Amino acid sequence: GSETQTNFGHSDSVFDLAFSPKKDLIASAANDGTVRLWSYPDLLPRGLFQDGRKSFDCVAFSEDGETFFAGGPNSPPKEVSVDSLHEVSILTGQAANLNKLVLSPDWKRLAATGWSPQVMICELTGEASQSFQGLGAATSVNMFFAPAFDPASSRIVAAGEQGPASDWDL
Repeated sequence: GSETQTNFGHSDSVFDLAFSPKKDLIASAANDGTVRLWSYPDLLPRGLFQDGRKSFDCVAFSEDGETFFAGGPNSPPKEVSVDSLHEVSILTGQAANLNKLVLSPDWKRLAATGWSPQVMICELTGEASQSFQGLGAATSVNMFFAPAFDPASSRIVAAGEQGPASDWDL
């Protein structure tokens, strides 16, 4: 197909994009410290979230598309209202220096990976968060970059730097 637009309005690198479940918005997370919302399919600006951090590296929408989760270096991920673009909550227990956020297929868990040998799982139902160590944890060289849930949301697998993918029961 032909390219329709190349500019997402950021002043620095865009690290992540996410479609809303309603497929009417795209969120872009960038190294300029902003998450921008764009209408889809016309890609017109719909809003901007920033909180003083230098970068947002990852973004994911909630099940109903009413909020999104955004994370990056040196602070836990935040849940942000799509309508007001104000912070709804901070997800405590999550790793700092995040590079990827993924919601489970049942929309009850958020997996976060970052510059560490851990995969953090936040229970969006209010239950306690979980943390899983990778095989490289003893040497601190295995950094996870790619978490994925199985279709039943009962297992998590993550792959990353130096070493095999790891797999855990939830």
